[in-house]
Amino acid sequence: MTIARKLYALAAIAIFGVVLLAGVGTYQIQRVNTTASYSTENTVPSILELDRVIDAVYFMRVATWEYISSPDRASRRETEKNISASLARIAKALDTYEKEDISDATDAEMLKEVRKHVATYEAALTTVMTQAQTDPVGARRAMLADQAIVEALMSALEEQKRYNEKLGKAAAKTAATTKNQAIVVALVISVITAAVVGLILYFLLARSAVHSGKP
Repeated sequence: MTIARKLYALAAIAIFGVVLLAGVGTYQIQRVNTTASYSTENTVPSILELDRVIDAVYFMRVATWEYISSPDRASRRETEKNISASLARIAKALDTYEKEDISDATDAEMLKEVRKHVATYEAALTTVMTQAQTDPVGARRAMLADQAIVEALMSALEEQKRYNEKLGKAAAKTAATTKNQAIVVALVISVITAAVVGLILYFLLARSAVHSGKP
């Protein structure tokens, strides 16, 4: 192989190494961005939607006590509107979660469980409000008896929040691992490229020295 061809080969190897390094680097950066953005794009929105449900349930709990205690029919109608609005917020939050924030099959099953608890709570709430119109004392007792329903709902919501936090931490850990792998791969490609180019240069210089030393 002539010196010119060796130089062409040297340039080709160097270019190939740079292109390979850029390609692998871009791929690894995309992987890091995808995993690192999981918390922002999924974990945080998921927890926010679940918190909206929790806030609405607490609000309805207080509003229901107000409904039972209020003798004024006009005040009760206003409280009913507030409770209906809270139920609508719960339905919207759960629908948004189902459409945009489901992470996997486990998350989907947990959401189904939450919906079951919400339905149970809504049925109990309707019973209490109906009873409050004729028997406020009995409605208060029913409210106290329904505390277990509320606690079960809250427990399901908190469990799903913890699951989302777990997924977010796992994604952050994967992002860190991917970043470290990207650094190692980049160093390996750089070292191999530099070694090959160095060897070719060495042999070219050695061959030139041999030829120049001949009489």
